[in-house]
Amino acid sequence: MLVQQTLATVGRSTVPLIAAAIIADLRVDPALVGVYLAIGSIAGFLTTLGCGGLILRYGALRMTQVGMLALGIGLAVTTIGWLPLFAVGAFIGGLGQAVSTPSSSHLLGRLSPRHLAPLVFSIKQTGVPAGLMLAGVVAPVLVAAADWRTALLAIAGLCALSVVALQPLR
Repeated sequence: MLVQQTLATVGRSTVPLIAAAIIADLRVDPALVGVYLAIGSIAGFLTTLGCGGLILRYGALRMTQVGMLALGIGLAVTTIGWLPLFAVGAFIGGLGQAVSTPSSSHLLGRLSPRHLAPLVFSIKQTGVPAGLMLAGVVAPVLVAAADWRTALLAIAGLCALSVVALQPLR
């Protein structure tokens, strides 16, 4: 759950971190970065409100997989470079990223020994700062080595890989 929390944070933070390259390439207003974040946050808000029943019905790992796949799709869609697809990608990615914490909390709440639960949850939650650190280093390096589209596709690929990696644990 630490790894999926880390990757979910990497996916959510990559576009804002490399926004300068995207803005320069597409020649768009920098204020649109805020719009991208707002759309993703609205989607995350909606997901967080409604995902509890889905987690109970389909299971925490399955919903984590669905979330990571949605996050990867949301990132991949933006690489087309058409502004309306950035909005779609932000929404899909926001839906996906937001399910990571409730799903992992549900799973760890059931499986963690009571006396270790605070430690287990703390370790899982360190995925957020770890994801921010990883994205802050990796995304700009990928942009410098290739371009912003390649960076987003690489992160989307990691999200998809996490879906496959979680399957045996189901």
